[in-house]
Amino acid sequence: MADNTSIAQQLLAALHNLDMADLAANPTGQPVARISIRTMGGEFVGELQLGQRAAEETTNAASAVAEYALAMPADYQAGRTAPTANSELHPMAAAELIDMFDSLDLVTLTKTVLNAAAPTDRLAATKAIDDVFGHIPHPGVEDGDL
Repeated sequence: MADNTSIAQQLLAALHNLDMADLAANPTGQPVARISIRTMGGEFVGELQLGQRAAEETTNAASAVAEYALAMPADYQAGRTAPTANSELHPMAAAELIDMFDSLDLVTLTKTVLNAAAPTDRLAATKAIDDVFGHIPHPGVEDGDL
């Protein structure tokens, strides 16, 4: 188990990463909140400023955890546990997931995604799809026609 200072440093680092993502997406954004973190003994760990989106998302995440803790106190107090080797998905749920994925028309889904992308982003989106799935030839369809 981590000590109090390590836990506080991890929280500060996570908030910093969130704020960096916010800043990358909105480089002209201004900070709206300053958070100082101290251990329970009063030892200063650090502080940072958060942009609007990062502050809003931090609030949303804390609110969601609080709602969960209040609604299911026993589960919350038990903490997170990793799935065991014996953990299994209910057979009906597994069958529903398989049916859902089998029913997907990947060509139509790909066309929808690429058509929704800005024209300047379509090549990057196509390359990202190819990076994940590899180039998938479609008989009778020329590259760029999807």
